[in-house]
Amino acid sequence: MTLRRWRYTTAASADIEQITEDTLERFGEHQARRYAQMIDRAVVLVADDPDRPAARRHAELGQGVRSLHVAFAGPRAGAASHIVFYRTEQRDPGQGVVVLRVLHERMDPALHLGDEPDRL
Repeated sequence: MTLRRWRYTTAASADIEQITEDTLERFGEHQARRYAQMIDRAVVLVADDPDRPAARRHAELGQGVRSLHVAFAGPRAGAASHIVFYRTEQRDPGQGVVVLRVLHERMDPALHLGDEPDRL
């Protein structure tokens, strides 16, 4: 297994911050910390293997855009409701992945991934 790096777009960082704040408000500190760890784990999974079998391709969203449901990083099915959207680093694919957005599963990603999804 090759260790890969990742980076977040500004939008993805804001998504994670908002998700953490919302989880804290609704479910408390313990659950907010656990959910943030699940998101982190999902990012590590895609950084380690961007083409992992559980990841989905999204050609309609842009070249190389893929997603992984955060539930795949959790202890049980239904433990998460967000999806990590990413692509391999276009400048140098060996440098890992770019996390484009982290969106709720009910959100339409086409509305939230703009023309320049890699923009930091």
